[in-house]
Amino acid sequence: GDADFICNHLGNRAWTEALEWPGAESFRQAPLDDLVLTTAYPPTGKDGRPGMAAGTKIGEVKSSGNFTFMRVHAGGHMVPLDQPEASLEFFGRWLGGEWMGK
Repeated sequence: GDADFICNHLGNRAWTEALEWPGAESFRQAPLDDLVLTTAYPPTGKDGRPGMAAGTKIGEVKSSGNFTFMRVHAGGHMVPLDQPEASLEFFGRWLGGEWMGK
């Protein structure tokens, strides 16, 4: 997440773009796309979370081949704790292969 003080997103983006590998040039040229929710998440009541509407921007994603960089807004080192809806969304999409071979 972009609020992570242990593994900051700026440094992580820099090393992912500097990494030498067969798909490096394709990854460097790949766009940094908005990461938006495709599912609406209702308010939870228990912890007072307000819920999130489908179409809400939750971060950014850049992908080429089997290599993906993702930034989740307002997520710290434990993204699922800080942004559970965003975390569930991107994890499900990642497992579903959305960014594989792109």
